Formats: sequence, C-alpha cells, structure tokens
Amino acid sequence: MATYPALEWLQRRTDGESIASIAARAGVTPATIRQATDPYGPWPNTSGPTQRLEARRRRWIALRRRGIGVVDIARRDNVAHQTVSKATRHAAPYPKPGTPTPEQVRTWTAARRAGQSIAQIAQTANVSQRRVAAATKPHGPFPVRVQRIPDGIYCRADIAALLGITKQTIGTWYRTGYLPPPDFTTARGRPLWLPTTIQTWIPTSGLTACPDCGAHARQPTIHQTAHRSPTPT
Repeated sequence: MATYPALEWLQRRTDGESIASIAARAGVTPATIRQATDPYGPWPNTSGPTQRLEARRRRWIALRRRGIGVVDIARRDNVAHQTVSKATRHAAPYPKPGTPTPEQVRTWTAARRAGQSIAQIAQTANVSQRRVAAATKPHGPFPVRVQRIPDGIYCRADIAALLGITKQTIGTWYRTGYLPPPDFTTARGRPLWLPTTIQTWIPTSGLTACPDCGAHARQPTIHQTAHRSPTPT
C-alpha cells in the first residue's frame, strides 16, 4: 500500500509540532515541509519558547487520546516519560495504550464481514489476534469461514454420499476406526482422503451393497429387513 508522508506532516503541524522538528524526523528540509503543508494552514504559532511548549503539550494530549502510550511519546521526543505524563495528566482520562481507534474497529469489522480471518486482520494491522477479536466481537455475528476442500479430495460427507449412507454413520465409523486412516488432516483436525484410498478400501471393507437401494451396509440382513417391513395401511 502506498504511504503519503505529507498527511502525517499535516497532522503534526495541526498538533502544533514545529516545522524544524517535523523535518528532522522525516529526514527532509524545512522548506519541503512548508511546501507540502503551508497551503492547508493557518497553523498554531510555535515561534516562541512558551508557544512551542504549549504546542508540544497539545500534541502529546492528541497522541494519548489516539491510544499512544506515554513511553512511546517520550521516546519519540527524547524526553522522560514523567515529563509527558505530568504535562498531559490534566486532560485525562485517556484510552488504554493500544486500544484500537473507532476507525480501526470499523476497518476490522468490515474485513471480518467480508470473510477475512482474525489472523489475517491481525497480521495486516500488526496487532494481536486477541485485540482484533475483542474489538470486533460486539459488531458480530460474522460469517463462518468454511475451509474449501480441494477438488478430487473426499471428506466424510463425500464418502457418505458415495456409499449411500448417512453422515452420522460415517462419523461413527471414523471414530471407531472402521474407515481407513485419512491421507490428510487439516489444521482444524478435519480428515480427508484420496479417492484411490477409498476405492481400494471398499472391496476389503466387508460392506455389502443393498440390491434395493444401493446403500453399503455392514449388516446387510438387518438393512434389507428394513426394506421388507410391511407398509401400514
């Protein structure tokens, strides 16, 4: 994604930071800062010592209100964190450092609604997954992300359809070890099989295809008895 340093310079000038300070941080000349930001003025007067201190105090308050911690602010301006705390405490309370801004919450919520995972959002925003989950939870529910199975791979539902039996029966067979071991297991523990694995297993499985419905049964006599049960009149 492209970045536009002039936007940050505008914000810094709005917060009262001097042109010289902005230029030093950005590694450019003061003239470059003026050229990029002067058309959007006027800006707070920071020419005298008192004005510069007041502008810095306002900037620190604005930063703390955006969730930036005292230590980070102090490190940026090369001052003691106690100095920042003392200069800004009268404007408290402030959000806990690291608290996402309303704009971040809106962005993360929109991403979750579009189907992105919490892990993807957290990686993009360079924050923890827990923070994304907590910030977006009040705005849910969100669509459940279904893990797509590659074409030609069997899941339990596919095997059930192939054998003409219910998914519940296949689930029982899997839990009791009747199915062959899966060829793959997803990160969430979902078993998957190659078609050749299932096709090789069927002839040796002991299953019998029902002549009436085609379903494969482990106990064909019991299964066929169900077909022959008299229909109530």
